[in-house]
Amino acid sequence: MKKTLLLLLLTPTLTFGQLKAFLTKKEPNLQAWTKGTNNTSIIEQLKSEGLLDNYQVYDDSTPNFHLIDFDADGLTDVMFYGYAGGESKDIIFFRNEGNSYSKVLSVMGELVFVSNFKAYEPLSFAVNHYGCCASINDVFEYYTPTNIGGKFKFQLTNKIAHIQGMEFPNGEFIAPVTFKTVNPEYTLRLKPFIDNTEPHHADYDMPGNTIAIYPPESIGTAIATRTDETGRVWYFAIMRNNIKPIKEILFKGYNNDDPYYSIGWISSRFVKKM
Repeated sequence: MKKTLLLLLLTPTLTFGQLKAFLTKKEPNLQAWTKGTNNTSIIEQLKSEGLLDNYQVYDDSTPNFHLIDFDADGLTDVMFYGYAGGESKDIIFFRNEGNSYSKVLSVMGELVFVSNFKAYEPLSFAVNHYGCCASINDVFEYYTPTNIGGKFKFQLTNKIAHIQGMEFPNGEFIAPVTFKTVNPEYTLRLKPFIDNTEPHHADYDMPGNTIAIYPPESIGTAIATRTDETGRVWYFAIMRNNIKPIKEILFKGYNNDDPYYSIGWISSRFVKKM
C-alpha cells in the first residue's frame, strides 16, 4: 500500500548551490537514484496504458527510461529523459500507483540539476528549457516535490529567463546583495561591459548587448561581481521583475505561463542596496 508523505510546502527559494550548479553547467548524476535497468516490461505497460501516445518512442529509446523512486514511497517509478519527437529533449515522470502508472509531469529541456539521493526524500530537479527554432531564449526552471492530500506533484518554485551567449560568472560569486534601480532607465546586459552598437541578434530590436531596460524601483539580487577595464563594477544579478521592464527580449518559454525572473549583468552604479 502506498505511503502518504506529508511535505511542508515552504516559500519557494533557490539555493546558492542549485543556481551555481546551473551556471557552471555541471552534469547531474542520476546513478544514485537508479533502481535498475530492466525496464522493457514497464515500457510496454506504459504503452498499453496510453501514456506514451503523444510521444515518439523508438526501440533505441530504452536507455532513456530510468527506473527511480522519485517520490520516495518505496515503489519503482519511471523517469524518461531524452528525445521523444521534438527539437528539445523531454523529461517525463510516470508515478507507480501500485497496479498502474500516472503521468506526473512532462517538461522540455536539458536536465541540469538533481538533488542528492537520500532515503525517504523525494527528488528535486532543474532544467534548462532552451529555445526552439533558432531562438536564443532559454529558461532555467527548478521543481520541488509536494504531496498534499495524497496527491504527489512537482511544483515549479523558481523560473529564470536568460539569453544564449550570456557570459556567466567564473568564480566571482559573492554573498547575495539585494538592490533597487534608481535611474529612469537601467540596462540589463548579456556581458559585463557597455555595448550599444549592433543588436546581439537580428530578430531583436535592442542595441548591442542589451537584453532588458528597467524603470526605477526594480528589485534585483547580485550573486557575483566583475570589474571591467574602465573600473566599472558589474553585478551578475537576478532581476525579480517586480515592475515590468520597459523593454526586454527575454521570454517565458513553452513549459508554462508562470512569471519569471531575469538574469544578466547590471552596472552597480546608481543602484541602491536594500
